[in-house]
Amino acid sequence: MCERACRCALLLLAVCGGCEGGGEQVAPDAEPGPSELAGYASPSRCAECHPRHAADWEISNHAYAIVDPVFQAMVKLGQADTDGELDNFCVRCHSPIADETDQAPVQRDEDGVAFQDLDALDAIARHGVSCDACHTATEVHATANAEYTLTPDGTRRAAIEDPVANDFHESAQSTLIPVSEFCGTCHQVVSELYTKSFILEDTFGEWLGSRFNNGGQHCQRCHMPSYEGRAAVDGPMRTVHEHTFVGVDVPLVEPDAFPGYDEMRELTAQLLRESAKLSASFDAATATLNVDIENMAGHRLPSGATADREMWLELIVHDSTGEPVFESGTRDARGDLRDDDPRHTLDPGSDPALVVYRQKLTFDPALEDPASQEPPRVVDFLWEPNQAESRLVPTGGHSRPSYTLESLPAGEYDATLRLLFRSFPPHMLRLLEERAGLDPKVKERLPTVEMQRVELSFTR
Repeated sequence: MCERACRCALLLLAVCGGCEGGGEQVAPDAEPGPSELAGYASPSRCAECHPRHAADWEISNHAYAIVDPVFQAMVKLGQADTDGELDNFCVRCHSPIADETDQAPVQRDEDGVAFQDLDALDAIARHGVSCDACHTATEVHATANAEYTLTPDGTRRAAIEDPVANDFHESAQSTLIPVSEFCGTCHQVVSELYTKSFILEDTFGEWLGSRFNNGGQHCQRCHMPSYEGRAAVDGPMRTVHEHTFVGVDVPLVEPDAFPGYDEMRELTAQLLRESAKLSASFDAATATLNVDIENMAGHRLPSGATADREMWLELIVHDSTGEPVFESGTRDARGDLRDDDPRHTLDPGSDPALVVYRQKLTFDPALEDPASQEPPRVVDFLWEPNQAESRLVPTGGHSRPSYTLESLPAGEYDATLRLLFRSFPPHMLRLLEERAGLDPKVKERLPTVEMQRVELSFTR
C-alpha cells in the first residue's frame, strides 16, 4: 500500500475521536474547544467523506502553518520586539480559525513582555489553515493580510457546480475557491506597523501582472493540480484538485513529528526544478561567462517572504588538472553565503561576484521622523522595516548575470553552474536561536534544493 493510501486509511480510522491530523490524540469525551463551539469542524471529520483530500492536506504546509518552529520563534520575538503591537498580524493567516475565535490574544508575562500562547490553541485551531479555513469562506474584502470572511453556518463551499447532497453538511458552489484573489488574501502581505505602508510579500501582485493572469491561469493551476477522481467517498468521478498546496517550504521538525516529511520535500524540490530554466555560455572575446535564468513560474523568483528566502547561483571553475580556480556562491564554514554583511557570514566581502536573489529590508528613521539624522539600517525580520528593496527574477522574464574570468590564464576549463534555493539563511535561524530560543537542530534540517544545473567546458 502506498504512503498516501496508508494515510487515507489512518484518517478514516481517526474520525471517531482518534487522531486529529498531525498525530494529536483527543479523547472521545473531550469538551468541545472554541473552534468547535463556533461551528468549525476538525479535519478528521472531513476525512470521513473526503479521505484523499484530507490525506493530501495532512502533509501540507497549510496543516503545519501554526506549529512550524520558525514561525513560532518569529511570533515570540515579534511580539516582544513590538511590545505586542504585532497583535494577530501573523496568526491571521497561519491559523484563521484561531483568529476568528480569539484564541491567541496578546498577553504579558510576569516581566511585562508581550507574547501569544500558541500552545493553548484548541485542536482545530492548531491545524493551521485547515479545511474550514477555506471551505467556510464567503467573501474576500482585500487581497492582502487575510481580509476575508469565514461563515461557519454549516455550509461547506467549494468549486464544484453540482455538489452531491450529504447528511453531514450543506454544500454550495463557491466562486472564491477557484480564483487567485482568494489565495491573494493571505499570499499578499502589507506592513501595517509604520507610517508608510509597503508590500512585504507580493505573490498575488506578481501573478496579477503576469501572463498567467492574462491567460486565465490561477494560482490553483500549479499549487492545486487537477486530476480525475472523487471529491467524496461514493461520489461521482469528476475533475478534482490536489490539496498538498506544494510551495517552497517544508516541515523543519524531526522527520517523525509531521506526516509526509520526505514526500513533501520531494514535491517541493520538483516544483522548484520546474520553476526556472538555466543556461550559460562563454564569450572568449571578453572572457565572460554569461548566464540566463528564465522564470517559468506565475510570480517572481523567489516569491513569498523573500526577505527570508535565498535563491542564488553557485559557480565553480576547474582547470585542466581538476583544481578549482574560481568559485562564487559557495558557502562559509557555517553554511552562509559570503556576502558583504559581517552579521551574516564569517567571510564578509570574500565573494564579490555573488549572485543572490532575495529582498533586503531596511528601517529609515527619517520616514517616521523627518527631523531624524540617523541613517537607514539593515534589519532582519518582517516587523522591523519601513522599506524594502528586492532583487528577484521578474515574472515571465529573465535575469542575465555574468562573471568576468579575465584573471584566468590561457587554457582549458570546466565549469559547473547551479541554481540553488533554501527557505531561510542559516544566519537568520541562528539569530532566532539566540533571541527566541529556536531549537538549533532546526537549521540542520533545512534543505538546499538544486533547481537547475549546467556544466560546460571552455577555452580561455
